[in-house]
Amino acid sequence: MEKTNDFHTSEYYLAITLLVLKENLIIIEKNNYSNRATFIFKQSSTLDRNIDDYRKGKILVEPQTLFMQHKLLKGRLYNNH
Repeated sequence: MEKTNDFHTSEYYLAITLLVLKENLIIIEKNNYSNRATFIFKQSSTLDRNIDDYRKGKILVEPQTLFMQHKLLKGRLYNNH
């Protein structure tokens, strides 16, 4: 099995923030035995910095864009996309 540098997270709000920052969500892997999902993002030149800035509380985003991404991601989670 080939190892990739894709970023995996189950942190829902991190995933939303990365989408607002235009990171590429490859797939959502759902766990059939729990309500947890893993969000897999394609590695990019900005991904690691965006994750680090998120964890340090350094990211500011436009609220309406954040709410729209929240709505879209929630839809993808519940509609099996």
